[in-house]
Amino acid sequence: MKHVGRVFLMVSGLLLAGILGVSAQEEEADSALFTLVQNEPVIRHSPKSSDWDGRFTDPGAVAFHDGKFHMIRNGFQNWPDVVQMGYLTSEDGITWQEESRQPVLTTAEVPYAGLAALASSLLVAEDGTWVLYFYTWENKTSKARNFIGRATAETPLGPWTVDAEPVLSPGEAGTWDDLGLVGPRVIKTEGGYAMYYGATNNRDRAFSGIGMATSPDGIVWEKYNDETTTDPAFALSDPILRGIDGETFVNQPNVHQTDDGWVMLYRTAPYGGGDSRMSIGYATSADGVTWQSAAASVWLSDTIPRSSGFWWTASTYHDGTFYLYIEGGSMGGTNIYVGTFSGKLP
Repeated sequence: MKHVGRVFLMVSGLLLAGILGVSAQEEEADSALFTLVQNEPVIRHSPKSSDWDGRFTDPGAVAFHDGKFHMIRNGFQNWPDVVQMGYLTSEDGITWQEESRQPVLTTAEVPYAGLAALASSLLVAEDGTWVLYFYTWENKTSKARNFIGRATAETPLGPWTVDAEPVLSPGEAGTWDDLGLVGPRVIKTEGGYAMYYGATNNRDRAFSGIGMATSPDGIVWEKYNDETTTDPAFALSDPILRGIDGETFVNQPNVHQTDDGWVMLYRTAPYGGGDSRMSIGYATSADGVTWQSAAASVWLSDTIPRSSGFWWTASTYHDGTFYLYIEGGSMGGTNIYVGTFSGKLP
């Protein structure tokens, strides 16, 4: 099976420039560092094709709070197409319980969504408010613009209140992120919040990287800008991690603060390499800004047996263990699998 729609999503959601070059696992390890917990999905799309999640589902946003794992997942019937969001919980991060069969947030509730809105990051503010960050998909073309939005609720079941405007938008024409921003991941920091995201521009899709923004309140954001860069594409902001121009892309940053420092899991592959060359690598940082990519792979294209490929990911870190949730292809659609790793990454 060939998931053309999901391949389109990954390619057109690529990110652009950066500070640190990243190979596409040119010295790829023989095995992945993370262990697939079980060969069967932990969450499946609905068997009923007419349901909101009747063909595809991806893990969207995952968080650990108050003794439980929480997930706002994305469900859809085709891609690019309308996306709805469902809510699940888990005691152990592996066995999941659907808390509502109906979506808790829909694309129609996001006034600037265009075609779709997809959950990507979930956290709980100091006052107990649940905060969801998502990205939008404007239309069904390869030039669809993407914005990052925010919604809040008293509980994950909603009702969710969507901010009237995006909290982060593409850059000005000619900059490295002038077409769209995708896959935001937001974490709390000592000074407020940090967001990591993928981006693409309207000029050169073979130019890939991951961006960063900071905020004191999670609402007003400022993109990271290295004042020493002279390229006009980086005049207003800079990526903090990049692929090799024209050779590899990097996207889907999952960033965690651990006892051993900052860790970023990210998806990477050669341009035009197909699903068989996809993998998930990782990078480490002392400050969340300057990153060093490791040679080892967290996840490989064949880590899920009999899968036709993998696409969107989400992860959380709890009690010394990373939990990585993967959208894997099987049986005419996609389902969600989980892999884990405990201890310090090599």
